[in-house]
Amino acid sequence: MAEIYLELSIVLLSIVIVLLVLLIHIIRQTLDIKRQYFDAVERKNIEKQLWIDGRHESEGQINGIT
Repeated sequence: MAEIYLELSIVLLSIVIVLLVLLIHIIRQTLDIKRQYFDAVERKNIEKQLWIDGRHESEGQINGIT
């Protein structure tokens, strides 16, 4: 009877370990996706700001304002 409990506990422990590994993998993927999203948003904001700054510089030069 003790052998059955030992085998069952080993199987359950193996299942728990596999589930933990899957959970860690999912969390890492989610964090990577969020990081990529925020990097893209930040890059877009920087490009937008550079475009706005560039436009203001060119308008100032056209109007004779430095």
